[in-house]
Amino acid sequence: MGAPAATLGPLLAWLGLRRDARWLEDAIESNSFERVPERAKGPTRFLRSAKPGAWKENLTVEERRVAEEIMGEKLAELGYAI
Repeated sequence: MGAPAATLGPLLAWLGLRRDARWLEDAIESNSFERVPERAKGPTRFLRSAKPGAWKENLTVEERRVAEEIMGEKLAELGYAI
């Protein structure tokens, strides 16, 4: 079971929704970022990136400074490198 299934499986159970592992894997696959058509994602679209930490690469120096000022403590607390 991959990371999304390991998180979503218990969530479905908590919600009282009975779904088998195959249904869950199919749902995850059909909603993956890779399945979104290229024309529907990009810098000016709602769906921009599926890469953790991409904000560090995609923001300007000033935007990163502000983001780190706002999120830095929480990201560090959660184990993310800043």
